[in-house]
Amino acid sequence: MTFDELLAKYEPALAAAFRQAIEEIKSGIVLRVVVERLERGDVNGAVDAMQIEPEVFSALEIALQDAFNAGGTNAVAELPKVMDPQGNRVIWRFGVRNPVAEAILRDLSSTMVTHITDDQRQGIRLALEQGLARGANPRSTALDVVGRQSRVTGRREGGVIGLTRYQIEFIERARLHLDSGDPDLMNRYFELKTRDKRFDRTVMAAIRAGKPVTGEALAKIIGRLRDKNLLLRGEML
Repeated sequence: MTFDELLAKYEPALAAAFRQAIEEIKSGIVLRVVVERLERGDVNGAVDAMQIEPEVFSALEIALQDAFNAGGTNAVAELPKVMDPQGNRVIWRFGVRNPVAEAILRDLSSTMVTHITDDQRQGIRLALEQGLARGANPRSTALDVVGRQSRVTGRREGGVIGLTRYQIEFIERARLHLDSGDPDLMNRYFELKTRDKRFDRTVMAAIRAGKPVTGEALAKIIGRLRDKNLLLRGEML
């Protein structure tokens, strides 16, 4: 396989494994517990209740191992044919059980998963704090983070779980701009590459009317922004 062919095969597998882990986290959340802890002002307790632990990303680690092994095997296949001093052909082989390869893979997967879980917890804590700070009630704040349950699929959709801390900050800033009523700030929405352009007319109409985007319209715009950034997050990995 060429390097591009390897990417085409294993990039989707890694992204899918990441999305699987995020869905597992969302489906395991007991909203009542998160809300109760937010009502007590226990933001850290609310984050803990979401159980974002390294073990949930085991499928991602397996997908990473598969990609690593395929890359090594492919690299060995590209090595030149050589002969030893006795005239015998040197046979090149690659295996993830090689001590050096094992150490590299272990460090790579551990670093990736640790970074993902730590960043997730920091980002979610930030989102909860900002939600409460802008006056949203604990239940609404929790739903903005964990996502709302679809009546069609029964699965949680939207929310910020899976996004990086910087993506969460970026989306919260977009919310503040749209809710500001300031035309200059609201116009920055059109600079966002991950926006859903179907909402452009809604935002433009609000700017022309000199009003902020609020309520259900704002919730839908921010929800789509979160969804598209989650897809981007999978591609980034």
